[in-house]
Amino acid sequence: MTALVVFTHPCAESFGSAVLERAVRGLHSGSGVVHVTDLYADDYQPGAQLPSSHRAALDASSILVLVYPTWWSSQPGILLGWLIAAAESGLASIDTLVCVTTHGGGRLTNRLAGRAGRNMAERVVSSRCAPNVRFHWLGCYGLDTSSEKQRTEFLNRVERDLGSLALRSTH
Repeated sequence: MTALVVFTHPCAESFGSAVLERAVRGLHSGSGVVHVTDLYADDYQPGAQLPSSHRAALDASSILVLVYPTWWSSQPGILLGWLIAAAESGLASIDTLVCVTTHGGGRLTNRLAGRAGRNMAERVVSSRCAPNVRFHWLGCYGLDTSSEKQRTEFLNRVERDLGSLALRSTH
């Protein structure tokens, strides 16, 4: 199992960084190879082609994990630009697509807004992946008003679920 984790958050001290750490830890527990790409740290520019290091990691991976905050009901623009470039150059090696995201608002608010981010990933991005791609959604809703206990439970879930996913992918 080889996974590419694409992280998107402009603030290194964000809750998203803790989510990234736990996602990587979970994937590593499945005895896999994990590549991490931080779009902000890499200064990726939406509309540009994928850097060769991103392309190589993507081609070598069977699992694509997107870790990002949901902004205005969808992925941040930098991630959307990266996904367009990745889809244009091919995602055929990806048989598992995972979105791990945080929402400031609640689940109902996101649903009423049309779940644009989830729909885009599940319908558009996954359609460019391998046939019969498996799609997984891990959303932390109500982050703006969540307790430390709720945030910890989400982090534990991310690590557990990605560890389980990685183990299934290696067998």
